[in-house]
Amino acid sequence: MSKQKFKSLGKNYLGENIIYDEIENNNSYDEMASMLMKEIHENALSVSQGKNILKELYEIYDEGNLQFEKYASCSKGCGHCCCLYIDCTAIEAELIREYVQANFSQEQTSILKAKIDDIAPLIPSRQDIDENNEHALYYLNKKIPCIFLSEEKACSIYPVRPFNCRKFLTITSPNECIEGKHVVKLNPSINNVGLLSINSLSESVTRFKRASTPKGLPLWFKNGFEEINRAME
Repeated sequence: MSKQKFKSLGKNYLGENIIYDEIENNNSYDEMASMLMKEIHENALSVSQGKNILKELYEIYDEGNLQFEKYASCSKGCGHCCCLYIDCTAIEAELIREYVQANFSQEQTSILKAKIDDIAPLIPSRQDIDENNEHALYYLNKKIPCIFLSEEKACSIYPVRPFNCRKFLTITSPNECIEGKHVVKLNPSINNVGLLSINSLSESVTRFKRASTPKGLPLWFKNGFEEINRAME
């Protein structure tokens, strides 16, 4: 019988104790850390290798995050937090681009491109975000929905959504999420190693060496979905 060691992260908006198995959490952490050291760090990877490793990291993370998800107020059809500033790495953008090309019609991609053209001037650069978080709050207050949020308030690229979307779990009440003024997020240790691993992975893909800095999600597709936009923003 496997060992278990339960800990608490406090309570959610329903007053439920957020209980998790620290050993299970550590196993997920160690698995991602091992991939970082053995398969990613200082390796020269092809785009294909990078996408395969990214899918593995997502799978490990999602499985490890299951024990936290049950305490979150997030649910399909909510979408209140899908107007946040979200950035991602080049390898994540490439995986999304490939998914859109395979699953969206020409009409759908044209609609996405029109949305990108409309909001691109409003999206702050990563440097702006790093220097002053007010830029992120300004964008949030505009209440601009993610370009991939469907009319049913569901993520249309859910299987390949970026890591920053995957790790956004709020334990705030849905009513407070609507206002967006006081959102409390869960932040288990697997979030940190996941983010580090994916950032390092994108830097290790030879083709994306010059596009290693994460940027606002829509900006990767400023030129459409034939190829990601690797220009500095």
